[in-house]
Amino acid sequence: MQLELRQFIAGGTTMQQEKIIGEYLVCTAAKQDIHELVRMRLLLQEHMEQVNALILRYNSDWKNELPLFYNKLLDDLNVLILKAITEKDHEIVGMMVGVIVEHPNFTIERSVKIDDVWVDTEHRKKGVCSLLLTDLRNRFAEKGIKNFTLNYVVNNREAEQTWRALGFVPTITNCVAKP
Repeated sequence: MQLELRQFIAGGTTMQQEKIIGEYLVCTAAKQDIHELVRMRLLLQEHMEQVNALILRYNSDWKNELPLFYNKLLDDLNVLILKAITEKDHEIVGMMVGVIVEHPNFTIERSVKIDDVWVDTEHRKKGVCSLLLTDLRNRFAEKGIKNFTLNYVVNNREAEQTWRALGFVPTITNCVAKP
């Protein structure tokens, strides 16, 4: 069996509020950002498919519906979409989505699922992902949510290194059988 996804969970440590690192600023995404959100999500999908040939691939309908998908997410009160922009020219260079998940049968009643994390290649290793995560965690901490989960594709070494460095620990492995 080939591994497809790993889930990571970070505990409830509070991180210091931080908005600007060097040349970057984090703010809430808006409807006018949908084109850029779609661009980055498509790049993320392409990257995941390159690092793991067994990952399930989306069809053209999914790609065509991405603008509507992000439009709905932006209206959802249980979702927060953050964007990282350059301070100089306000170019969008990264994104992170946080979704509140209810857990009625668990001791932790609510957590945040982190999705659709992307930082443009030329802006990686400059603290952008850390900046997005810090802001996301702080905003949800204000709502009393301190637990966060995420998935990444096996063989995505950049993601694995990044999430481990940011305090996430592997907890679940999903598998697919080779065709």
